[in-house]
Amino acid sequence: MRVSFINPPIFPYRKIMRNFDCATESKGNYLYQPYDFLLLSARLPASWPLHFCDAIALKINEEECLKQISNFKPDIIVCAVAATNWQQDLNFVKTLREEFPKSTLYVFGDILIEKGPAEIIQKFVNGILTSPVIIDFEVPQEGLRSDEFYERVNLKAPQKIELKNIRHDTFIHKAYRWPFARYYQYTTIFTAWGCPYSCSYCIMSKFPNYWRDSQEIIEEMEQVKKLGIREIYIGDRSFGLPYNNVVALLDKMIEKKFHFSWSTYFHPNQYRPELLDKMKQSGCHTIIIGIESKDQTSLKDYSRHVRQDQMSSLLEHAKRIGIEVCGDFIIGLPHDDRKSVEETIRYSQKIGIDFASFNVATPLAGSDIRKLAISMGKMKEDDQFDSLGKNAVVSVSNLSEEEIIELRNSAVQGFYARPSYILKRVFKIRGYQHFMIQFQEAIQILLKANILGLQSLLLLREKIKNK
Repeated sequence: MRVSFINPPIFPYRKIMRNFDCATESKGNYLYQPYDFLLLSARLPASWPLHFCDAIALKINEEECLKQISNFKPDIIVCAVAATNWQQDLNFVKTLREEFPKSTLYVFGDILIEKGPAEIIQKFVNGILTSPVIIDFEVPQEGLRSDEFYERVNLKAPQKIELKNIRHDTFIHKAYRWPFARYYQYTTIFTAWGCPYSCSYCIMSKFPNYWRDSQEIIEEMEQVKKLGIREIYIGDRSFGLPYNNVVALLDKMIEKKFHFSWSTYFHPNQYRPELLDKMKQSGCHTIIIGIESKDQTSLKDYSRHVRQDQMSSLLEHAKRIGIEVCGDFIIGLPHDDRKSVEETIRYSQKIGIDFASFNVATPLAGSDIRKLAISMGKMKEDDQFDSLGKNAVVSVSNLSEEEIIELRNSAVQGFYARPSYILKRVFKIRGYQHFMIQFQEAIQILLKANILGLQSLLLLREKIKNK
């Protein structure tokens, strides 16, 4: 069987990353490696030829994308779709059905968590995939969407899986950039997929919790090492579980002297001093943690339970041993008002973190915030939004939509435009590639946050490019 994986084109061009759980648009210069496709490659028999067309990375149009597929003559096509580009993506899927009527056609994407879009697209496809780690392409009916997948009682019970023979070489491209990397070329490795937590504002609360044996991951790392790759993004939504399995992995990475440069998402509740020390020893240079708000108490209303002392200990320890920290913050949660957001912005500048990502509370497909926004009459069932706030904002808080965008842009400027911050970043640069990655990210972040009114110049440049 011949298989094509397709990340469809977008017009006008935008750096959108489509995933099973949440499609995102780049806030900077980065473009994530399409790691859900990477994981799906492990579900194919080794003898099956695989073709991957990432129209975003290649910057190609629909005609060229279809030409590549036609030349490959696939028996199976897997296409990603996204809420933030829903109508275009749906039309592209319809075209795939027309152009390749004999191919088995599957789709996946965040918007398909919702019943309405799933019912619409089901008319044109053979199945809707719900997870990149459980589909068996030789028994395709197991990959069809079911509501039970997102709602079952034992959703967070850890489940062990095997993911062998991941085809990393197929997913290496010069366009892919991870913003915290020290080297241009990188790949993604998962020790777990899903999330053990159930924060109601996060769509990962709808997905189960899978994990892999440490020895299997070591074997994968050995293959990555042979490809000459030095940078790894460990793509777990919350690295560190199961604890004993992760410790065994880190010990083996240290013993084998892989010397990978790596980063990952890390939940503050996972913090143990000995774990963070082993992460550093094995090559971890950056962790991304969800801080969300200065008011940790109010976050309990969203099933987010983090002790302030746990957070403080993690930040202090990371700084002491030289692990950089990116803090994720959310602006516009239901409890927010202007005062609380301004306190969070000031807090982000005082706690000594190295990077900050300011996101707009967004009614993403399947999220509780979406249900709230619909119940408040702030949006319709078929409206779609992104966490950058680029295609409009819906407020479910005490703030207006205009205030949310103003505060987000103010937060970005207040954090990144500080002379003391810029000077600190200069002294933390570790080589030419690291400098270029950081410099390009900084320029794009400031442009997209409309700092100094430069966003209009960026939009003009894009219009000229797309003519």
